[in-house]
Formats: sequence, structure tokens, C-alpha cells
Amino acid sequence: MSPIKTQPTVVFPVDFGTLFEFVDSNTGEAFGVSLATLLQCLCIAEQRYLVPPLEPDWEGQMIPPALRAMAVYSNGYQH
Repeated sequence: MSPIKTQPTVVFPVDFGTLFEFVDSNTGEAFGVSLATLLQCLCIAEQRYLVPPLEPDWEGQMIPPALRAMAVYSNGYQH
């Protein structure tokens, strides 16, 4: 039986569970958004050409492939 080859573990310099607090300017209600969610939104904005393309070096250091995969934008709705 041969050993399973795995990719080396990449250590990202941030805590993706970090929460940012936002306040609705109309209601004053506060809510939290995780860094992971904000990065997913950034990936979707890039796919829709709403922001310039992410620098490959920065993206490789800051956005895990699994998070990038979860941020794939789809024009259609699935029921």
C-alpha cells in the first residue's frame, strides 16, 4: 500500500472567523460579518468585474482554495 500524497499545509496569516461589526444606518441595528464572508464577497465581485483582478500572490496568501471554491458566482438559480 502506497502512502497518500498530500499538499503541504498552508498557514494563513489571518483568522477567518474574525467578525466585523456593521450598523444599519436606517435602523441602528448592529450585525456581524465574518472575514471569510467578506473575502467570499470580494471573490464574487472579482468574478463579476466589479473590482480589479486580485493579485495572484496576494490571493494565494490570503484566500484558501476552499473559500475561493465556495465563492463561485452563478447567474442561475437552483430550486
